[in-house]
Amino acid sequence: MRNISSHSRWLPFRLYRGGVRRRNESSIMLLAEMLQMESYKMADVLLEKMLISEQREKILTEIAEQTTDYTYDGLRDIFQNEHADRKKLKQDYTPDSLTKLISKILPKASGLGDICAGTGSLNIAIPTASYIYCEEVSERAIPFLLCNLALRNRRADVVNGNSLTGEINTVYSLMPGERFSSIEVKEEMSTVNVDNIVMNPPYSMRWEPVESQKYDEFGKMPNIADFPFLIHGLSLLRENGTLIAIMPHGILFRGNKEAGIRQKLIEKNLLDAVIGLPNKLFANTDIPVCLIILKKNHTKEDILFIDAANSFEKAGKHNVMQNEHITKISDTYLNREKVDKFSNIVSLDEIQENEFNLNIPRYVDTFEPEPIEDLSELIHELSQTEREIHSVELDIAKMFEELQGTTLEEDRRLTKEKKLYAKYIREKYKNSQIPMMDSLF
Repeated sequence: MRNISSHSRWLPFRLYRGGVRRRNESSIMLLAEMLQMESYKMADVLLEKMLISEQREKILTEIAEQTTDYTYDGLRDIFQNEHADRKKLKQDYTPDSLTKLISKILPKASGLGDICAGTGSLNIAIPTASYIYCEEVSERAIPFLLCNLALRNRRADVVNGNSLTGEINTVYSLMPGERFSSIEVKEEMSTVNVDNIVMNPPYSMRWEPVESQKYDEFGKMPNIADFPFLIHGLSLLRENGTLIAIMPHGILFRGNKEAGIRQKLIEKNLLDAVIGLPNKLFANTDIPVCLIILKKNHTKEDILFIDAANSFEKAGKHNVMQNEHITKISDTYLNREKVDKFSNIVSLDEIQENEFNLNIPRYVDTFEPEPIEDLSELIHELSQTEREIHSVELDIAKMFEELQGTTLEEDRRLTKEKKLYAKYIREKYKNSQIPMMDSLF
């Protein structure tokens, strides 16, 4: 294996007379028909055809005829349902609302890096980049990623390898053509630096740390890969670059080695913002995530916190950020606004006072006090309830007067229960005048 340098939708819902067919089902059917095979064999055969010019052009032409929105990744739905390996690789592919949000807040630039690119959902949503650099460890995701990039006629390099260790399996080069990109296998990958990095790496994946200069600057690496992914992304950024990473909330407050790395990132003034997002955004996991935004040459001496955990609408078992939610988050970030119960701008001194803990509730107070009930209404309801209880007690007392046992034993039992009930009533109303109760007992 070679080493990476240390610096270094297309099918919408289709309408039928019988209703709406799920788009991933439509996508699977179309690709399976084109490749003339069952879906589980798609990855291998698709890669083979992507590397043969005539067959690539034929497949991409048929896909293009069905494409209405080139910022949507229909191939993601196929891969996620048919080929993803969540158990081993923790593959959770980026939902549309999240790709849209990232595309709105990422600065416009010519060079884009996508680490753990999957099928390309994040870079597809950013059409302004003239060059895309992708890294992806899954060999089964690579054919779908290449297909997505070629369909959009992008200039790109795609590295199939391990981003953390630098091991490379294969490098693919895409060059724009008349309509679709060409795809060739490259012998090696030269040093890459880009303006922006996006990433949705596997959450809290275990790994064996390796020696590397890019990691040494931040101390010993933990065996949880969240921070190593961030640091790897930083190593690929140009001097004024921006990195946006989708991460689990644990990265904000976990201790030990991660606490030390978090402190160094803050002391180096690399952290621009933390955006908390709703849970249940993903198809295969309910885990809540956040956006970590890092900037090289960050000039502000503060960090923006946004708590958008409640910015969603329910859609079956999942939550979806609608356009109004995305707009509120992006406007707050881009304008760097302090919004009551939604966002806060926190000085680095305050972060230090909190021992570099970035847990969002420490900095954004979203507490909503419960409204005070109308006391007069509450008293009225209590009085009504008391009257109803008293009425029932009278009914029970009258019932005891009317009941008679049919045997001597039953009559004794009723007499005993009547005395117990009379004792309960007298104890309860010993300070009250209740003539009707006295007459009954």
